[in-house]
Amino acid sequence: MAKGYFYVFHDPEDGFISGKASDVARDMAARGAFRPTGWVEIAVWAAISLFVSREISVYLNLAGAVTLVLWIAAVVLLYAVSRGILFLSAWISSRKNAQNPEVRQALRQYIWFGEGSMFTESEDSRLDISYKRIRNIECEGDRFVLNMSTGKQMILEKKNFLEGKPEKFEAFIRKKIEEGTSLELEEGAPRARVLESEEGIYRLYQAAEWNRLKSGREKYPFSMYLLIFLCVSAGFTFINISLKDGALPFAAYAAVEAVLAGVCAAHYRMKNRQARSEKSLRKAAGREWKMLKGKADGLEKELVFFKKGFKVRTEEYTTSYNYENVNTVIASEDSMVIAGDGFSFVAMAGTETLGYPEIKRLIEGGKKIHIEEMSQDNK
Repeated sequence: MAKGYFYVFHDPEDGFISGKASDVARDMAARGAFRPTGWVEIAVWAAISLFVSREISVYLNLAGAVTLVLWIAAVVLLYAVSRGILFLSAWISSRKNAQNPEVRQALRQYIWFGEGSMFTESEDSRLDISYKRIRNIECEGDRFVLNMSTGKQMILEKKNFLEGKPEKFEAFIRKKIEEGTSLELEEGAPRARVLESEEGIYRLYQAAEWNRLKSGREKYPFSMYLLIFLCVSAGFTFINISLKDGALPFAAYAAVEAVLAGVCAAHYRMKNRQARSEKSLRKAAGREWKMLKGKADGLEKELVFFKKGFKVRTEEYTTSYNYENVNTVIASEDSMVIAGDGFSFVAMAGTETLGYPEIKRLIEGGKKIHIEEMSQDNK
């Protein structure tokens, strides 16, 4: 057996393949699918609702404040309908996926149980999990239930064992739990502690903002404010026209439009300036950490760097990444942000720290990527 003693697959529970409306609604709510994606989406729905409400007002011969109430009601109704359609399409897809073995196969997880750990692999990473994370094992007829230290369960059907004999699996796991083997990595490889805290998120935001400005992009783009101004201007124009005899004179109307344009321009400058301030970044980091703190496993992490990739190591699991999957590395005096598809880490390994030259050599040698060094003056 090349990689381990047992090779087995299991199908994780997921609303995407369960076919149940409650599961679909739960997963959509957890992913924020029922919330607007931003001001741009709200502005688009406001513009569409404005057109619809105006046509209805003309057809029913409505005027005055009634048209404004109709516009607001149209915004709420059309937004609710859009999310309802999104939910129905997701539910229909889930029901189809529940009966589609190919889709279930795509979400299936294949796990090796080897000498030092159990692990899963993909094309770009590998996750090693220590047997210390298994609290106990139960054998229930034709399946095994692994009760994990996180409170979750991993259910393995005996018929899903691809290598290794299921009748020997329970004794193997119980032996590994008793041994309590930790995941060890070779000595001498450069290491850096991961800053998993509110301060770490602040440094991540700080590096992202620095990188955005360096590339000439703003957090709140001009096009977004232009769209908002056009939608508000269209709404104001519609209301002014609906007032008929009470409509504002052209000079007053033009003055209001100029004020709206000035407010949007001032807000555009103010918001982008605030987005770069330390106070704003720390406030955003605090909110983010408040949401993530409960999900964090509380384990101390360190990055260990090798010639072809790096590993995120804890006492209970190790995740391996290739340098080919890294797309951004930004270093300051005392920390470094490493980011790629689906991951980002803040490591205490900056330009002024011991071991940085070796880490830089390994990263830049493992992939054609240059580490951006953010000086104190550029922060």
